[in-house]
Amino acid sequence: MFIPRHELETPIKKLCAGIKQSEPLPGVPRILFPGELEEERRHIRLRDGIPVLADVLEALEASCREMGMMPPHQGALVRTIFMTCSSSGFVPLR
Repeated sequence: MFIPRHELETPIKKLCAGIKQSEPLPGVPRILFPGELEEERRHIRLRDGIPVLADVLEALEASCREMGMMPPHQGALVRTIFMTCSSSGFVPLR
């Protein structure tokens, strides 16, 4: 038997909240549902850009120059901020 969606949402939300409030195992920072970490990373990538290692970026720039194209991070229509890895983590380039 099926029940209306609105009757199922409240108990499911309570169940999920209870799971999230559970004590994580030692060494585990927090409890995540499947896909939650990926969704968080997606928002971070949309906001901050996609991390790209310096050697990969250099190869991409070289390929663009060989084909007479503008590198992606210099194009006006590209919203991605290319980044490189440093000792402090990923940092924006240019």
